[in-house]
Formats: sequence, structure tokens, C-alpha cells
Amino acid sequence: MKWVEVIQLRCCGAVEHKKNLDISLKLRMLTEELLSSLLSEDGGSWLREVKIFHNAAITTDVCLHLHWDKALASRQGSTVGFCIADSLKEFGLVDRSVWVEEPA
Repeated sequence: MKWVEVIQLRCCGAVEHKKNLDISLKLRMLTEELLSSLLSEDGGSWLREVKIFHNAAITTDVCLHLHWDKALASRQGSTVGFCIADSLKEFGLVDRSVWVEEPA
């Protein structure tokens, strides 16, 4: 079963350009760090792709997509997704959701 874990960050208050760069850098570092630890475990083989996006109109909005291919999608998402979302809370509002691919 293919599913996507979506983590969205909306920064609160006035965020200057430097802080926006810090957020993007932290998101990339967190993702790389957590993914390397995940890949060393057995479950790492379920992760297929990681993508990072920013909103075209609001540059301080960042979105991370973790693409999974696992027999069952967890309603709560993955441990990796939870850790990333928790670490981003210092920057603003974080939303995390799980989306399951519809069969063709």
C-alpha cells in the first residue's frame, strides 16, 4: 500500500529572511539525520521518497512529504514523521497528516 505522510509548517509572527533559511536548513538536516537512522533499521526499506516544498506565495510555509510503501498505513504516521514534526514546533504551527493512495 502506498501512502504519503505530509508535515506542514507555518511560521508564526514576523519571520525575517534569515530565520526562513534556518527553518529550511533545519528541516533538511532533521530529515537527513532521521532518515539515516531509519535506513539503518529494518523498516527503512519502506520509505520510497522524501520531498520538501515551500509555498509559492508564502515563503515561510514549508511542507515535507514522506512517501511510504508498506502493507498497512499507520493512522498516526511514522516515528520519523512524528520526530520531525515535533522538532519543527519551535518555529510555528505544525500539521501532520497521512494520505493513502487510491487504487487506479
